[in-house]
Amino acid sequence: ITKDTDERRFPGFETIQAYVCASRKTEDFFARLSRSSEEIRAYIGQREQALAETAKKHDSIFVLPMFISASKHSRKDVPIKLGLAENVSDGMVNVGGKNVHVKMMQEIGLCPEITGILYESIRASGFR
Repeated sequence: ITKDTDERRFPGFETIQAYVCASRKTEDFFARLSRSSEEIRAYIGQREQALAETAKKHDSIFVLPMFISASKHSRKDVPIKLGLAENVSDGMVNVGGKNVHVKMMQEIGLCPEITGILYESIRASGFR
């Protein structure tokens, strides 16, 4: 996801405030908010499905969080989505009845060169 696309999906506070204050219809704002919420749920569902599909084929899964730095989200929310406990980055989890070793690596950081290399490698491997 490009930065521009991400900012349109998750606008900053000022953008939201300007839209809400300028909006003639609260219903329009609520409809857009509901659509965004559904997109987020679908995205999370896709990630959970990808984890299950990967677990069918492999005994170990390494996760590379595409975050700039450690945060509450990357240390508490993400491990739980992977089947680990909060603040845990390595362990065995049961995915679809199969025990799989899951290891969450450190956040990728602020290096666009690494991000570009990873992006090209992932696309070249055929992952969609």
